Amino acid sequence: MDLRAAAPGDLPAAAAMLARSFHHDPAYRHLFPDPATRGAHLQRLFVRSLGMRQVHASVVVGRDGAEIIACASWSPSELRFGFGDYLRHGLLTLPLYLGLPAVRRMLSTDGEVGKVRRTHEPRAPHAYLAQLGVDPEYQRRGIGREVLQTTLAQQAADRPAALLTTRASNVAFYAGTGFEVRHTARIGGSAGFDLWVLSHPGGEPGRSRPG
Repeated sequence: MDLRAAAPGDLPAAAAMLARSFHHDPAYRHLFPDPATRGAHLQRLFVRSLGMRQVHASVVVGRDGAEIIACASWSPSELRFGFGDYLRHGLLTLPLYLGLPAVRRMLSTDGEVGKVRRTHEPRAPHAYLAQLGVDPEYQRRGIGREVLQTTLAQQAADRPAALLTTRASNVAFYAGTGFEVRHTARIGGSAGFDLWVLSHPGGEPGRSRPG
């Protein structure tokens, strides 16, 4: 697999791949309950958020030939996006496409998730894994682990790392590279989803936290 920093022209294909990868993710099913429109909504959301992170942080794509089959997006925990960033990258126009109910769910969910992150992520500056996705046709081949190990070594060589996941099955996957669960929360009440906060001490992938 060819793994390298994404070019601006890669973002639409990367966003489409992430939309397929996260189509059944509990958090996005909560935000966009209608499966008929979820893919299009996710693609709009991802192409804008990847564009913003590409400017200020890190977006890496993996290819099989010319096809983008994996993507990882990292940012430093201290990075804060401003109004101008949201305006330039089209995130402020999303309500026109997503509809008011979805926007309300996004704002409510973002507020809950943000509180969990502030409370349970490492206090020290750290690398934050915003997205890690593999095209469904290429999953269960070790590609996600390869992308995670490679980008983790680049982003967290001298600082801790943290991530969120909404799937219990992902906890064991991330534990394989040294991530540990710091907290579990319920987002959105009984109709929502579970959220796991995981962290890594930094350094080489697979290194465990000193006891």
